[in-house]
This record gives sequence, structure tokens and C-alpha cells, in this order.
Amino acid sequence: MAVYSCKHCDKVYSIYASYYSHIETKHKPPKIPCPVCQLKFHTHTQIHAHAFKAHSKVTSDRSDKPAPQVTAKPRENVLSQMLAFQ
Repeated sequence: MAVYSCKHCDKVYSIYASYYSHIETKHKPPKIPCPVCQLKFHTHTQIHAHAFKAHSKVTSDRSDKPAPQVTAKPRENVLSQMLAFQ
């Protein structure tokens, strides 16, 4: 059985995919920018949740720009709707 040890912390994994995911999300900077505010995220799940919470019509409090008309659920195609809004 292979063991994958993180060189940055004391985490140990028996599955390479879990080890790789840990490295990408905990020890590397986020790469996926929000198309509205440019805040960056590690995963598409994170950016979809952010887009739904921060940029949906109901929760937007930005006065400099109207809120996008986001109608999809958090894991649906929120980003494409936001890009169409711009």
C-alpha cells in the first residue's frame, strides 16, 4: 500500500487523488477567478457557491452595478448566466 505524505504539513494519504487534491487546495494559490469580482477560488464548486451567494439578485448590495439575474441553483450553470449578464 502506497503512502503519500504532504511535504508542507503532517497530512498522510493512502489515495493519490486525495493527496493531490490536498496539495492543490491547501498549499497552492487559488486559480479560478470570479467573472464579476475577480475573487479567486480553488474549485468550481466554491466559485459556484460564491456566485450564488455574493452575486445573486437577492443578496447583492452593490450599488455601483446592478445585480445579475441569477436564477439557477448553486450547482447549476450560474457562471454562464453571470457572464451573459456582463
